[in-house]
Amino acid sequence: MRSASAGISSTLQTVPETSYASCGDLSLAYQVFGDGPVELVFVGPVISHVELCWTLPEFKAFFEQLATFSRVVLFDKAGVGLSDPVPKVRTLDHRAVEIEAVMDAVGFGKAVLFGIAVAIRRRTESTASCSARH
Repeated sequence: MRSASAGISSTLQTVPETSYASCGDLSLAYQVFGDGPVELVFVGPVISHVELCWTLPEFKAFFEQLATFSRVVLFDKAGVGLSDPVPKVRTLDHRAVEIEAVMDAVGFGKAVLFGIAVAIRRRTESTASCSARH
């Protein structure tokens, strides 16, 4: 874990370490933080960066609150932030596979999907329909 800048509350004393999940030929950047009983996957907006988001006080405060009651995984979708670039636009089915890959990397079975993206409903349906999670 890296030392955090001043201002991180007592909930998160450090900025979470960035790891990478394999998703086919791609690597997806993710971070895990919190130790609550709920497994929560945060599906971010169209544009994200798992390390730079911690520099925004609003995001930091929001994630600190989530960490009080859940184990959270935050990730950059393929083609965004620290994840590998992609040559073409990804479909919603691709995005669902990315969620599955990150869940597998951190050992989540069934998780709460929390999203602020417009397409989260479709992603949730795609992920929920995967037989490996039933």
